[in-house]
Amino acid sequence: INPMSVIGERVVIAMVGLPARGKSYTSRAIVHFFTFLGCPVRLFNAGNKRRTKGLAGAAASFFEASNKDAQQQREQMAMETLDDLLAWLESAPHGCACGIFDATNTTVARRRAVIERCARAEKQSATPLRLVFVESVCNDAAILKHSYRLKLSNGDYEGQDAEKALADFVSRVRAYEQVYETITDEEASGFEAEFDTNGGRLRYVQTVDAGRKLVASGCNSYLMSHLVALLHTIHLYPRKILILLAGESANDRDGIRGGDTELSEAGRAYSAALCDVVRARGERAAACRMLRRRRCLA
Repeated sequence: INPMSVIGERVVIAMVGLPARGKSYTSRAIVHFFTFLGCPVRLFNAGNKRRTKGLAGAAASFFEASNKDAQQQREQMAMETLDDLLAWLESAPHGCACGIFDATNTTVARRRAVIERCARAEKQSATPLRLVFVESVCNDAAILKHSYRLKLSNGDYEGQDAEKALADFVSRVRAYEQVYETITDEEASGFEAEFDTNGGRLRYVQTVDAGRKLVASGCNSYLMSHLVALLHTIHLYPRKILILLAGESANDRDGIRGGDTELSEAGRAYSAALCDVVRARGERAAACRMLRRRRCLA
């Protein structure tokens, strides 16, 4: 029996953060991990909703707070995306299920709207609904430069001149920065009792600079504990995993199969040589990363 089928936990994960801060990357990682655990999970992306409505490649002015008509459209599309998520969550099989709301959600007002929408959905459902915000904060110049370049491959900038597209995307980020409000514990203080489902606290996780720091609040359920564990391991740097053969054991030397004996003399020599090789590779890799970082900052 899949243990996730008997855990009656419905979770909405609402992403928070400026563009190119790793929200979609993190969302996909959560999808893969929860699928591995056996929990039904689906990703709902507000940007995809905008693009399907014919607004792919919208100029940076579309995202400016002063553009009230565009702001209204963005809010409507975001809530439509959330409604799609909640409808899927209600129709999911009995047991555990998780929907990921991948949008910027960068203001207190937007997050309050998300809380209220989820609270109404919970009242209409027989299963408790838990909402947790996952905020990705990044101020590392090297990471941001790399992330900005990656954004040029999405549907908004397909086929466009790279430098012009990058300039437009940076302008879009600046527009979001003008109204960005990071999550704080005090944000929950103004919520009415009818929307308070966690003792007056927001459930949230903040990741800083792609895993350098992690803050979690109110994530005390079974599924959320797995979420926090996953987010603690996510980072954006490339890495290699080495799978190494153990050195010869005393049983290996004597032709005995199985057992858990100490390493033989040859096994100890092999292990020492292997450690030297891995250590040297690590030092070279660290030197290369430092060189690339200096070039990015130059």
